[in-house]
Amino acid sequence: MPAPALGEFEQLVLLGLLRLGPEAYGAAVSLEIEQQTGRAVSVSAVHTTLDRLEDRRLSEAANANDIMRCSPPACAPCNTRLAASGG
Repeated sequence: MPAPALGEFEQLVLLGLLRLGPEAYGAAVSLEIEQQTGRAVSVSAVHTTLDRLEDRRLSEAANANDIMRCSPPACAPCNTRLAASGG
């Protein structure tokens, strides 16, 4: 069974992770989305989405406190899902 497609906000957060790399954490991703789209984004919405992406194994926490987030461990699955979602 294929993995469910990513929603628009999940795509934005994932692209923010990929763009920011090791500097990707909730507030930075929120700011990146705001700068790139002009859309106001709450940090809590980003953290909720990061948790969903982590559950889908598309991102992972960079430390035990879940403060820093890193880019996805493997880009191929992410790229496949982004392509399937139209991102």
